[in-house]
Amino acid sequence: MTNVQKCPKVRGVMEIGVKQAAELLNVSDKTIYRWVSGAQIPFYRVGAQYRFSKQELLLWAAADGTTQAGLAGEGGEPLVLSLEESLRTGGIFYRVGGSDVREVLAQMLGLMRLPPGADAERILNRLYERERITTTGVGDGIAFPHCRELALPGLLLPMVALGFLEQSVNFESIDKKPVEIVFVLLSPSTRASIRMMSRLAYAVRQPSVDRLLRNSGSREQLLETLAAVDRELDG
Repeated sequence: MTNVQKCPKVRGVMEIGVKQAAELLNVSDKTIYRWVSGAQIPFYRVGAQYRFSKQELLLWAAADGTTQAGLAGEGGEPLVLSLEESLRTGGIFYRVGGSDVREVLAQMLGLMRLPPGADAERILNRLYERERITTTGVGDGIAFPHCRELALPGLLLPMVALGFLEQSVNFESIDKKPVEIVFVLLSPSTRASIRMMSRLAYAVRQPSVDRLLRNSGSREQLLETLAAVDRELDG
């Protein structure tokens, strides 16, 4: 992962630390750490430090008109998510083609079982526009293409597709490394998208998941390991 000072400021990623995030959301530092440990808030890890995007935090806090406490499961109806089920719905694909970002996204959408009536071209355009504004390449060869403003009412829960690329592609990632592993996230709501993104970000940092990703593990191995991550987060 790149040093935070080297990240392009125009992309607005990883701008603030824990203290500033706590002040922005009007909570304690301890609450921020608790949300991070439960993968309930969008964050990045740079070395031993947690970093945040102001824009992502504000979207998180405002998602679906709920409070940040409700999103964190401290009030109201908790949002039940499952990495395993979302990946079963979206699919796991190997040797995905594409020589640039748009081609990769088009290939992934072509492989996914989209909801009936979904406009694949519109989804592609929105995902690509999101990449042009702010990269979803989080570093270490991984990208999370998504568009939180693109809600798909035909979905009951988020859909996540994992693609192992046939050739590495430049996503202008925060560490400048080309991307080889892509998780495409489609969601029924902004709230669900933000929560699933946090869960995914937590999962890929786990050694058991990382080993399978680097070695293009089998579908069965990946689903079983992500089910274990679900149990850890929900336990």
